[in-house]
Amino acid sequence: MTALYHPSWHIPFQVELMARSYLLRQAMVVADMGLGKTHVGMGLSAYALMDASADVVLICCEKGKLYDWRDELAVSTAFGPVVVYYGPDRAKRLARGAQVVITTYETARQDLAIFEKKGSRKASDGPLLAWLTCRRPVIIYDEASAKLGNRSSALYKAHAHMLRQLRKLDPKLIVCALTGTPIERDWENQRVPDPGAGPDADRQGVRGLLRLRPGRLRPAEVPQGPDARVRRAVRAPAAAQAQD
Repeated sequence: MTALYHPSWHIPFQVELMARSYLLRQAMVVADMGLGKTHVGMGLSAYALMDASADVVLICCEKGKLYDWRDELAVSTAFGPVVVYYGPDRAKRLARGAQVVITTYETARQDLAIFEKKGSRKASDGPLLAWLTCRRPVIIYDEASAKLGNRSSALYKAHAHMLRQLRKLDPKLIVCALTGTPIERDWENQRVPDPGAGPDADRQGVRGLLRLRPGRLRPAEVPQGPDARVRRAVRAPAAAQAQD
C-alpha cells in the first residue's frame, strides 16, 4: 500500500477509515473486535509520516497490548526504531532514538504532565511531553473509550494537557482514537478523540466519529494507494456508496 505500510492483506473499508481519519485530523474509529482497528492506526501513521505531517508516532494502549502493537508493527510496517516506553529504564530507551513510541495510558499520565496539586488542572510538561514538543507526532489511542471516558480523572487531564500543548505548536495535529466500545453507552465519549480541544469539541467529536458495524455499513471501495489517490477517493464518499 505504501513504502512504510505493507500488510499481507487488507480490507477496502480499512483503507477508507485510514483515509478519512487522515483528512479529518481528529477521529474516533468505532469498530467491533477483529475488524482491523490496529491496521487503521498503522496505516494512518504511515500516511502522516510519508507526507511529513508527522515525524514520530505515539501509541497509547493497555499494558497487555504493548508487545502486540510492537509485533504488528514489525510485520506490517517499515517504520524506524520502535521503543516500548515502559518500565524504570524507559527514559534511557527513548534517548537512543525512536520513530514509534508505544506506552501505556498510565505511564503516559506520569510522564506527560506534572500537576501542581491533586485535582488541579495546572501542570508543567513531563519528560515525555518535553520530548514530543520537539517533534511532530501523530497520536494513536487504542481502546480510548475505556481509558479516557472519565473526564475528571488525572489520566484524562494529563492527556488533555498534552494535546493542548501540542496543538499550540501544530493546529493540524493528527489524533485518532480506536475503540470497540459502543459510543451510545455515553455520548460524552465523542469528546475522547481530543480531550484537549476547544469549546467546539462536541461538534468536532461528532464530525470525527467513524462507526463500522458488520452488515450495517457498506464502505465505499477506495483504491489502494497513498496520498493523492486516497484523498481523491474519499472526497465524495456518499456518491461512491450510492454506486455500490
